[in-house]
Amino acid sequence: MNSDGSADSEIDTMSVALLQMERSNHMSCDFLSAMGCDGSQLWIDVPKQSAKQFELTVPNSKERVEAIQRAKNAGQLFHSTQAHHLNSDDFF
Repeated sequence: MNSDGSADSEIDTMSVALLQMERSNHMSCDFLSAMGCDGSQLWIDVPKQSAKQFELTVPNSKERVEAIQRAKNAGQLFHSTQAHHLNSDDFF
């Protein structure tokens, strides 16, 4: 999900589908309200998630060693090392 509320269809096809359902829901609720019904009872907003921010570090730095120590799974370790191999300066 982009910061402006749009979705990149190549990256996340589910976000595009959810945004289309939200638009359809809002149009239907607006139509019901125009016809005299209480359309706000059916109004639903799609939950929005922001893109994950990864902590990128410089090799052989204190921040990188701390990020490696804080890594709890392989994905966090992958992002803290930027997919590079660990060397003894980073590891110890």
